[in-house]
Amino acid sequence: MAIKEYEESEMSFSFDESNLLLPEEADWQTRWEGVKVVDFIWKKSDKNLVIIEVKTSSPNFTSEKNQDNQSKYIQTLFEKFNASIHSLMGLTLDRSNYSRFEKHPVIHSLDTLKNEINIILIIKTAKDEWLPTIQDAINTTSLFQNICKSAGVKFSVLNPEKANKLLKMNITHK
Repeated sequence: MAIKEYEESEMSFSFDESNLLLPEEADWQTRWEGVKVVDFIWKKSDKNLVIIEVKTSSPNFTSEKNQDNQSKYIQTLFEKFNASIHSLMGLTLDRSNYSRFEKHPVIHSLDTLKNEINIILIIKTAKDEWLPTIQDAINTTSLFQNICKSAGVKFSVLNPEKANKLLKMNITHK
């Protein structure tokens, strides 16, 4: 078990590198121009896969003045989560041509049909009291309702402190 640090959005994340997939390094990134993917896919345990997107900040979800920014933010998140889930499913079902990850230990140790899949958005600057408002705003969009229902995933918005506590992660601020 080799623990390695990864930098993302002004934070440092420590993972066992054998349980981590970095989608941004995948073959499909070079083949599918413009496709956006998440920052990390982490095999937390044999039965739990965590798909993680990390942001430094988010729009103010308590203000109606920011609805355009909120919509763009949610659309971008949806595109990243959707592309990542579909790519992951293709890889685990051996229905892809992504040679770089064909033998990746995270991919071949998964039974996607049985694993619990969690989508986590970690926002560096989010205060604890903001998290429910942001999560509710995102969860109530048809985009996220569809992805959560169709893929059978759970979605959560956390700040680094909550992620450290709830997921037993090791995130430090830069």
